[in-house]
Amino acid sequence: MSANRWAIDIRNALDKRSYRIYRLRTDQKKSFREIAAILGLSRNRLHQIYQAGVQRITLKKRGGDIWPEYSLSLRAIQSVR
Repeated sequence: MSANRWAIDIRNALDKRSYRIYRLRTDQKKSFREIAAILGLSRNRLHQIYQAGVQRITLKKRGGDIWPEYSLSLRAIQSVR
C-alpha cells in the first residue's frame, strides 16, 4: 500500500494538454507567458485551461467526478440544456 492512500494520479484526472500545462506551471515553475510561447496559445486561454485543470484535480481529491460540466459555471450549464 502506498504511503498516501488519498493521493490521486493527476495524469488520469486531466487530458494530455491540461496535464502538460499543469506540469510546466507547477514542476518547472514556468510563467503563463513562457508556457503560452511553448504551446502557441494565448495567455488568457492558457490560464483558463490551467484553472479548469486545478478545479478538476481539487474535485477529484474530494472524491467527486471529473466530468467536464463540473468545471463549468451554472450559467454555462443552463445554456447547454
